[in-house]
Amino acid sequence: MKTLMLFLSWLSLAHAEPMWVMTKNSSPLSYYVEFNCFKDNTPNGSVIRSGLFTPRYYYDLYSPEKAFMVRAINRVISLGFFAPNQMEFDIYDEMNGYVGYIGGKFWTNGPAKFIFTNAAGVETGSALLGSDSDRAIFTLLSPTNTMVGKLKGDLSGDWSSWKLDLQQPLEIDPRALKIFTAFISDFHDSFIRKPEIHNHIYIQQNNN
Repeated sequence: MKTLMLFLSWLSLAHAEPMWVMTKNSSPLSYYVEFNCFKDNTPNGSVIRSGLFTPRYYYDLYSPEKAFMVRAINRVISLGFFAPNQMEFDIYDEMNGYVGYIGGKFWTNGPAKFIFTNAAGVETGSALLGSDSDRAIFTLLSPTNTMVGKLKGDLSGDWSSWKLDLQQPLEIDPRALKIFTAFISDFHDSFIRKPEIHNHIYIQQNNN
């Protein structure tokens, strides 16, 4: 019965409407952080991150019914140890079966690019961060680099919100995409450019 419920939860994610929002609202320096996903203002699952200033971070995805679905574990021996845009994750299901991989690419056209693969190591898509906006906008690409959607982020202090908008079917595992969204929300300072502050100095001339 538990396996059936998990399978049905995965199907609901895979065939969900192409729009959802994930939010993070946490106190600074939290070891556990919860990311809540909403669809039409209705709870649609959550991700819980454990770890703080440690070599390993764990991101656990739960269905809307609170059933555990998958866990993503970052690789310690990786350039991601030094920069979030290089972090790599292996994803496992509730039976410890390998689900897939998410990893930052070193050479890319933008500030960051992440590749998604399935359990067989076949690329299912990528997420490319744009560089021309004060908002974080990841363009979601198919394996042939066709745009299929966008993931847009807004930041306000320790609160961030990410909105998924798909225009075409996505090959990326929807569980991996939610894990990825929680991760970039967790490290939003590395992906959302803060507004520039310009200071102006006015010099008043004395005509006396």
